[in-house]
Amino acid sequence: MNENMRHILVPNYMRRFRCIGPDCEDTCCQGWTVHIDRETYRKYRNIKDPELAPLIEKGVSRNRSNPNERTYAKIKFDERGLCYLLSENKMCLIHAKKGEGYLSHVCATYPRVCSIINNILEKSVSLSCPEAARVILQNPDGIEFDEAEEPSGNRYILNCTIDTSDVRLKNKPHKFLWEFRVFVITLLQNRTYKLWERLIILGLFCQKAQDYINTDKHDEIPDLISLYNNLIVNDAFKGNLESIPSSIAVQYELLKEITDGRIMNGVSCMQFISCFHDFQEGMGFSEDSKVEEVSAHYSKVYQDYYEPFMGNHEYIYENYLVNHVFKNLFPLSNDNDVFSEYVMLIVRYALIKLYLIGIAGFHKGLTMDIVIKLVYSFSRSVEHDPVFLSKVYQALQKEGFNTMAYMAIL
Repeated sequence: MNENMRHILVPNYMRRFRCIGPDCEDTCCQGWTVHIDRETYRKYRNIKDPELAPLIEKGVSRNRSNPNERTYAKIKFDERGLCYLLSENKMCLIHAKKGEGYLSHVCATYPRVCSIINNILEKSVSLSCPEAARVILQNPDGIEFDEAEEPSGNRYILNCTIDTSDVRLKNKPHKFLWEFRVFVITLLQNRTYKLWERLIILGLFCQKAQDYINTDKHDEIPDLISLYNNLIVNDAFKGNLESIPSSIAVQYELLKEITDGRIMNGVSCMQFISCFHDFQEGMGFSEDSKVEEVSAHYSKVYQDYYEPFMGNHEYIYENYLVNHVFKNLFPLSNDNDVFSEYVMLIVRYALIKLYLIGIAGFHKGLTMDIVIKLVYSFSRSVEHDPVFLSKVYQALQKEGFNTMAYMAIL
């Protein structure tokens, strides 16, 4: 390999993903905290361009709260929540006038997410970008993974580094990261099972893996994976899965409580606010609504408006889940708590599903554009808010809802 190139591992959608600039319905930076690294900040302070200099003075400020090399400064936004350095057609004036080399690390790399696993750079993208959501979710053939090469000078912000042969991982499940990933992704893409069946099997596996971790049986995890692979191939779960009860009332109450907490905290993404309004209207909410009434309406909307579309597009959820698993090193991104990672994966999936059911009621059906808008704006408003996600898990834990029984209902 040319010394100016490096090996990378990427989902196959990375070949098709490109920023569409002014054709995009949103901007990369609206409503977020966008940090500027020290090197870029110094470049900005030396810009003398008569158009850029006053905009930089107005729109970039030092970060006085525990700054480091990566968070040395930050972008300030106007009254619309937009970066001062955006042109009328939503293009970055810094990029247009000075080139990509003048972009901060954050601006140059978003929505890409990078990790180094066993000395191989892995790249994927966040679904908070509308174009990324389109490219990833619309693929009926699912996500595959490619080994490729790229110029070694390409910039990236590192999310995580893991070497599974590191002796410090001897007594941690992380040494089996690749075994976990291959099993989970293969299961999620196994279309001989319905998606809800795949998710319950995954939960049962994560629950058992957590038991192994809690009892220091890390070295038996590969055997557990082999056992589950055999059970899946031999359809051993089929009969048991069909007997799992479903409760729309419990499902709705649990998710509505989580949703209310999110809205009470406030959101800045106007697209998500629009989606949430459609969801409320579609579900027929009012202050005196009774759970029984809403549950009955929920069931009707599901059958009449949601299922006709999603029944033929279940791969949207599959792609969402597989991208999350790869990007976030699921189920090992939260130290040793494999089952809590599963719980939060299901909460994300269930919230998106709940919103889409209500939105389907509002629009009397679903389209791919409606789904894309909800998923990307949900990602911006919820998935990029670690405080909210932490509060959700704490609330589930407090009520005793962080169990396999409740996850199966969702």
